[in-house]
Amino acid sequence: MNDGQDVVEPPVRGRVVIDASNVCRMEDLPVAGRGGGRPAASRLRRVVAEWRRQHGRAADLTLVADRSLRHRFDDCGASGEWADLNREFDVTVESYADPWILDLAAAERRHVLSGDLFRGHRRSARWIEDNPERFLRPLLKGEAMRFVPSGVKPEADHVKTYNEEVDYLRGFGFSSDRHDHRLEWFKFRWQCREPRCWTARNPDRERRMVPVPGRDGRPRCRECGGPLEGGRPRSAWTEMKVTDLDRTVVWHRFLVESGDPVVVGRGLTADGLSLDLLADVVGDPELLRAVSRQHVLLSLDDSGELTATDLGWKQRTVVHDSSRQSVTLAPDESRIVRDKGWIVLAGAVCLVRSARRYVPTAQGGLGPSADGRITRNT
Repeated sequence: MNDGQDVVEPPVRGRVVIDASNVCRMEDLPVAGRGGGRPAASRLRRVVAEWRRQHGRAADLTLVADRSLRHRFDDCGASGEWADLNREFDVTVESYADPWILDLAAAERRHVLSGDLFRGHRRSARWIEDNPERFLRPLLKGEAMRFVPSGVKPEADHVKTYNEEVDYLRGFGFSSDRHDHRLEWFKFRWQCREPRCWTARNPDRERRMVPVPGRDGRPRCRECGGPLEGGRPRSAWTEMKVTDLDRTVVWHRFLVESGDPVVVGRGLTADGLSLDLLADVVGDPELLRAVSRQHVLLSLDDSGELTATDLGWKQRTVVHDSSRQSVTLAPDESRIVRDKGWIVLAGAVCLVRSARRYVPTAQGGLGPSADGRITRNT
């Protein structure tokens, strides 16, 4: 792995690693009957042929794909196209292709050909933002194709961390693909049966738990790694992160569920989260003293919309819509927290909405957030 190194050698002319999953699904390369993100082998063949034409004998191509690409071809009745591509190009297939693509680009001095901007990898591969010209995508003008910068540019830390959450789930195989049975995990509350586990001994913590996949592919407790038992179905929920003011160091995670609001503060909080529990992990525990005992109420409606309400104490609550737009709440004032917004308590800690969330549809299906499924994947 690249291990976050700051400097990589510049790419060699003609060398490229192609994100085959992304290219096969590019809407900018129209194929009759294959819109809506459905893959087409002809897109990839056209891109490969044009790269070879432009670079001649210097062309050196490596193709990497997510394992889910095969299922996407299956879903649109084109299994034969996937088999033909593998025979033709010897595609490297990984459960999650992005880290392999970036490692190959850095280690073998290759360009990256993809429409993906790799936001979820910007902190672990800091060289991405220093080398935007290295990331290319195909552009059609009439029938002519050329390769242009894909649009990599510096991003705010909260955007990077949000995308890291999304990619974290993708790395475990969680996605919005209907064939992924593990999405079913998000529908239920889980119970840990390990008697020595802190989560198992703490009902409030247990009811807010999101499972993680074990090596056997089954849901496991995040705290102890023990097996879980499924409980009753959940309503809409979203995961929150307690972080430092830069929103880069995550101290704790908890859930807010529809119909089950959470009070965040210090000391004993009924139906809420006490930040005093984080004294051992926060770099400066004195920061927490600035937070009121009952500081802010977080509530979620059935559509997944999050609202923050200041509980009227002396220390202020600030809701940020972006790095340039923020509102300081008056006592008892409420405000909707936008998708990538965050909340600052007393200028001491942040509450950041994770990309992990679930909104049930009327039919009980799964998919992207507002129409009732797991958002994007986090």
